[in-house]
Amino acid sequence: MSQKSWGYHLILNIAQCNDNVTKKDCIRAFSKDLLDAIEMVPYGDPVIVHFAEHIPDAAGYSLVQLLMTSALAGHFVDIDLTAYIDIFSCKEFDEAKAIDIIKQHFEPGLIQKVFLKRDAKTTLIPFINLSHQKRLGYCNGCGVCCYSDCITVQEEGIAQWMEMHGLDFPIQAEVPITVLFKKIDNDTIQLTLFEKCKNAYIDHAMTKCRDYEKRPEKCRIFPSRKNQLAYIPQCSFEFEDK
Repeated sequence: MSQKSWGYHLILNIAQCNDNVTKKDCIRAFSKDLLDAIEMVPYGDPVIVHFAEHIPDAAGYSLVQLLMTSALAGHFVDIDLTAYIDIFSCKEFDEAKAIDIIKQHFEPGLIQKVFLKRDAKTTLIPFINLSHQKRLGYCNGCGVCCYSDCITVQEEGIAQWMEMHGLDFPIQAEVPITVLFKKIDNDTIQLTLFEKCKNAYIDHAMTKCRDYEKRPEKCRIFPSRKNQLAYIPQCSFEFEDK
C-alpha cells in the first residue's frame, strides 16, 4: 500500500460456510492462525461468547480479540452458517493472507469485502466490485447520481419512457424537462433524465439518502458502465481497464 493512512480496515461478509463457524474451539484456532498470518500481536486472550440465543436468526458466537495495533471482531451465525468479520489495525497488513485463512478455516462459498483506508480527516467511502466491471475510486458525495436516471431504449420505446415519467406522448412532448439524448446506433438512443430523487438530501456538503438500506438496484450498482461517467466529472469513480 503506497498511501499512508491512520488505519486499515478489512470488512468481510462470508456465507455458505462449513460448521466451524458454530464451534468455539474452531473460532479460537481461526483467530490465532489469522493473527500469525497477518503478523499481528494479540493483546490478551480472545473473548468468544455465544450471543443472541433468544433470537434464532442472529444467534451465534461473537469474537473480540484486542491487538497491539487495534482489534479483530466477528460474529458467526449458527442458523445459516454466515459470518461477519472486521479486522482493523493502524499497522498495514496483507488482506489476501487474511482471506486465505478465512477460506482455510470456514470454506465459504461467498465472500464480500470492503477494504478501507481510515482517516478521520476525510469522509470518503469506497464501493468495490459491485458490478460486472471492477469499479475503483471513492464516493465523494457529489450527489450527481441522485439527480439522474440513465436509461437506454430503442427509438420506438421513447413513448413508453415518457409515459413512465408521467408525460403523454406526443401531446406533452414539449413540456420542458432536463434530459440528455445520446445516439448510440441507428436504432438505440440513450436518455438521461436529470431529476432529483425524493430521498436525496444534503448533509454537511454531502448528498445522502433518506432510505439508503432500501435504495433500488439501479442506485446500488451506479455507476455500472463507463458511459454513465462521461458527462459527470464530479463523480470520483473510475473503471479498471483490462
